[in-house]
Amino acid sequence: MGRYILTEEDYTRQARFDDGVARGDWYIDVHSATKGLYHQKSYQKGDYYEIPYRAMVSDAVRNLVTAGRCISATFMMQASVRIIPTCLDMGEAAGAACAASAASGTPLNALDGAVLRQGLGYRF
Repeated sequence: MGRYILTEEDYTRQARFDDGVARGDWYIDVHSATKGLYHQKSYQKGDYYEIPYRAMVSDAVRNLVTAGRCISATFMMQASVRIIPTCLDMGEAAGAACAASAASGTPLNALDGAVLRQGLGYRF
C-alpha cells in the first residue's frame, strides 16, 4: 500500500497533486465475468488526472518505487492507469526518482515528489 491510494474519485474530479509525476486520461474500463462491462464516462480532449508520486512509494519499504499496475490504486482506478502510455510516464518518473535517490543518498520514499515533478520538466 502506497502513501496515497489513487481512486475513481480522483478520475472523476480530474485530480491534481503537488507531487503529480504522470498524467492519465484513459477511461475506467472494467471487464467483469460476473457483472459485464463497465465504462466510466470518457474525458474530453485535454482532460486528465495526475498520478502522485506518493502512490508509487510506501512507508513499508524505504527504497522501492512502483510503476504501472503496481501503484497504489483502487481496483476501479487500475482500469485507467494500466494503459501503456500512462505506464511509460510512471516508468520515467520512477527512473528519475532512482537517479535522484542515488545522487542524494535519500531513500525513495523520502524524496520530495514536488521536486521530482519539477525535475521531470513536464508542463503541469
